[in-house]
Amino acid sequence: MMNIMDPIKLIDSQAQFDVTGPGIYMIYCPDSKKAYIGQSNNIHRRWKNHKAALNNRKHYNRYLQRTFDKYNGNLCFYILENTENRNEREEYWASLIPTELLLNEVKVGGVHTDFSRAKIKPSQYKELSLLYKSGTQVDRLAEHFGISRRMLYKYLKMIGESRVNRKSRINQ
Repeated sequence: MMNIMDPIKLIDSQAQFDVTGPGIYMIYCPDSKKAYIGQSNNIHRRWKNHKAALNNRKHYNRYLQRTFDKYNGNLCFYILENTENRNEREEYWASLIPTELLLNEVKVGGVHTDFSRAKIKPSQYKELSLLYKSGTQVDRLAEHFGISRRMLYKYLKMIGESRVNRKSRINQ
């Protein structure tokens, strides 16, 4: 079996794939060793969409966008396989990458990843409130608790931090 985090083997295997066909692909950052696994009916077209969104700083996946920005766009695009059975195969390929190295934000193969299922436990509400009141950046709080900013605001409202001002706290 191919080690999907080995770029040399991935490069050697690319000639066998149909870039305009359906299948599973990986966007890999050699600097961070992190990867994004995706699927498409037309991989080439999907890559063009990813590149345009990343270059315009408007990619829907904030982890992929941050990686792109941090490493000056040093991302590699690889086809993992051509297949019509995309959901199942995307999930399979994503399962080969350790969770901490996977840049997928919400779903892989139509299934939520462990990261997207993360919730703040009631025992953490006090910590969240104290960190928020101390001025910790919203992005850092969301990352610390493993949730999206949107979910963070819902928790803040739920625990009584009703004076949450989204715009002023995001980029402080």
